[in-house]
Amino acid sequence: MFKVDDYVTKEGDRFYVDTEEWKKGPETGIEEGDIIKFNFDGKRYIAKVVKFGNEPGLFELINVKEVVKI
Repeated sequence: MFKVDDYVTKEGDRFYVDTEEWKKGPETGIEEGDIIKFNFDGKRYIAKVVKFGNEPGLFELINVKEVVKI
């Protein structure tokens, strides 16, 4: 499984994934509509992937929820 954490950024309260950087590495397989899990600032999240703007490799993460341990 490919770890997406290194490619997630946050601007304000929005999370983004820039897959253009992956072209230098292994195939991601991330597509619009996917649900992914990722770590950011020591917290675990789950979110839905949607296209962002006209950039082919830029996605916004929506419905972001922090995953809490029970």
